[in-house]
Amino acid sequence: METRRTAWHYFLDLLLRECGSRSFEYLAEEPVTKALQHLDWLVLRRRDGAPFVPGTTLVRLWALLSAVAILEYKSAKEGYRARGLDRLLGYGHQYLYANPERLPARNDLTLVLLVAQRNEALDADLRELNLHEEPIAPGYTRLHGAALALLLLDLTELARNERDDFAAIFAVGVEPSPNASAWWYAHRGIKDKAMDPTQLEGFKDLERRFIQSVPVEERLADLTPEESILALPDAMLARLPDAFLATLPDAVQRAVRARLHR
Repeated sequence: METRRTAWHYFLDLLLRECGSRSFEYLAEEPVTKALQHLDWLVLRRRDGAPFVPGTTLVRLWALLSAVAILEYKSAKEGYRARGLDRLLGYGHQYLYANPERLPARNDLTLVLLVAQRNEALDADLRELNLHEEPIAPGYTRLHGAALALLLLDLTELARNERDDFAAIFAVGVEPSPNASAWWYAHRGIKDKAMDPTQLEGFKDLERRFIQSVPVEERLADLTPEESILALPDAMLARLPDAFLATLPDAVQRAVRARLHR
């Protein structure tokens, strides 16, 4: 849809309302979505003549990409939802239309759907869109039948077969390795001017995955007896007498009250 309204649009709107079928409503300049649309990632191949350098995660992906790629990720918590592929294809066609200089040919654009794990909603959409799968490697699939190049990456299958420590962070049911844990803890506290990652939706879920991957004795090793109280589940914390809680350090008391909403 064009970003400006012309006289042709205005008079065609009048014509549709006056002479079009009365069985329909005519909504001019209707937004496609209520929220501002953003691509998860726009990936641009460098054109400085430097030799191709494969990545150390998703190692088979990079050689499959064209000059420009749009990557969309469906997380483990929400999963793929119906018509997610329609959304990705819509992004691709809009970007192709809006960027003829960057994309002189249709095959200069690749769409990539990364899912934490395949589910029934995804399989149903593949059938409805009549997309045909061409397995490339475990976790990597080329989808045929769309007007644009389309790749599907199942991060759970990929992480298990490629032993990709970092992809495992974003997969389902794959325990983070020590290497992945070290990367997570090195980055979890980094804040920039625009974003505090600890305030993002899903941060606690990610953090819980890494905490649960560490043996209990290691989690408690550097804690004082008072601080180890916070390792108890909420149900057990709620049973502790107020008189006992009052003996704990102020910081521990505040943390307990915050968890129990007291």
